[in-house]
Amino acid sequence: LTQAMFAAPMFTARWRWNVSRALAVLRFSGGRKVPAPIQRMRSDDLLAAVFPDQAACPENLAGDIRVPDHPLVNETIRDCLEEAMDLQGLRRIIAGIQSGAIRTFAVETPEPSPFSHEILNANPFAYLDDAPLEERRARAVQMRRTLPGEAGEVGALDAGAIERVSGEAWPVVRDAEELHDALLTLVVLPAAPAWSQWLADLAGQGRATTLHAGQATLWVAAERLVAACALLPAARPNPPLPAGAEGSAVAKAPAWDREAAATEMLRGWLESIGPTTAPELASRLSVDLEVIDAGLARLESEGQILRGRFRPPGMRPNGAVEWCNRRLLARIHRLTIGRLRREIEPVTSAEFLRFLFRWQHLAPGTQLHGVEGTLAVLEQLQGYEVPAGAWEGQVLARRIADYSPEFLDRLCLSGDVMWGRLSPHPVFDPVGTARDPDPGREPIRPTRAAPIAIFLREDAEWLLSKTEDSVRPAQQASGAPSAHRGLDLQRLSASARAVLDALERRGASFQSELAAAVGRPQREVEEALWELSATGLVTGDGFENLRALTDPARRRGMGVVRSRRGPRAGRWALLS
Repeated sequence: LTQAMFAAPMFTARWRWNVSRALAVLRFSGGRKVPAPIQRMRSDDLLAAVFPDQAACPENLAGDIRVPDHPLVNETIRDCLEEAMDLQGLRRIIAGIQSGAIRTFAVETPEPSPFSHEILNANPFAYLDDAPLEERRARAVQMRRTLPGEAGEVGALDAGAIERVSGEAWPVVRDAEELHDALLTLVVLPAAPAWSQWLADLAGQGRATTLHAGQATLWVAAERLVAACALLPAARPNPPLPAGAEGSAVAKAPAWDREAAATEMLRGWLESIGPTTAPELASRLSVDLEVIDAGLARLESEGQILRGRFRPPGMRPNGAVEWCNRRLLARIHRLTIGRLRREIEPVTSAEFLRFLFRWQHLAPGTQLHGVEGTLAVLEQLQGYEVPAGAWEGQVLARRIADYSPEFLDRLCLSGDVMWGRLSPHPVFDPVGTARDPDPGREPIRPTRAAPIAIFLREDAEWLLSKTEDSVRPAQQASGAPSAHRGLDLQRLSASARAVLDALERRGASFQSELAAAVGRPQREVEEALWELSATGLVTGDGFENLRALTDPARRRGMGVVRSRRGPRAGRWALLS
């Protein structure tokens, strides 16, 4: 084993590792890393110096390779034998077999054991024999038919591929000569009314006849009559073949025993149909099931057919073992893999963008309508934050035909959706707070670009819980005693903190009520609410609350505009 190991690549790889670990070959020199190719060259030079036979040409060696008594060589050999190949474990198994503690059984299987797949599919350098690569590739196992249970459905063959290959394999009969060729291949053929005229022509020439086996009517060629009679002893040809034909075809046919005749018949049938079961063949050909099983076993031992579960569950009997010709199965595999590859072929960027526009209801003709369409769009976009001033003008107006702000107001006031900021504000970012905990560093300046999300009220709990989990470390980093949802409130203005305290005490309130509670002017309360909205601390009953804050004309305090806003704005509440 040691002599064979020197030809394997693992010896060279572990030699490089050992000389590098022993500092015989340096990885760094002069403060700089030695390039890997240079390290490989130096390790090979060292191997040639201490172990000349390993680096020598095999043609110049006579007998076994002489192993020097060198610590690095001994360490590499020990690593290969005990770590890579587990020689001690092999010795224990052999000793157990010799002592009788481990018993061995010979089991005949139609394919290699799954435990041997790793060896059979290994890279060529894993083998020490001189078998050609083509032969080893031919021994590679197919895994699809060995998958059990639900796992087999993952690798199931394509039903369309099975149907296509089965149709292509079935004989094409367009005249009497092609029917005769099909009878020679299939041995016996159940009566096919579409081909009756051509059978009559063959029967008149003494080249074919009909066998009656019970209720079944089978067609057989004169050259296959002896085999068919051996397969079906009770069947008799009707009409009998003419004497001339009997002397020329039947008399020259070899003698057949029943098992050999069944094997020949099944060989032709399995070359002409796709996956099938033994009961299906027995019923179709009017042959005993025991004879079919014996013929299938014989073909399997010859390597002509394979057993497994090939058809999808709806196309095969439950739990039945199927049989298929190996060449047909290979074609079905290729077609199945080709279909799977076509399904995962990437589309072009233009096709992807066209799909994206349709999916987002931006393409012409895909826009939705009314309140229900608005709800569907919001459900698709829930959790996605958009600048507050862009929701209606840039997002909803392009996805809803004839969009009206009333659609969104009705959804908010009915309790179907709500709005608010879900992501933490940059000043509350846990990383930023830990890096610069100075609360007076920069005030919060709310703008129309503040990210706001609109989401279903029934999903608010889990959406907000994710936000709280992401910002909770900020409270630990800042050490601030006053915090809401893990946020350091010292970053807020005095007016915003006062309004937030009022909402915590009073619950949901109108803007006028908050102004009276905190004793501050309406404009100052409006600025505080906008600041709290931009930081994700408060929300409103309707979208008019946010619309009023993001509208520059309304925020300038124009009296006419304010009077229009009053009746439509709802209450304010904590976003929690």
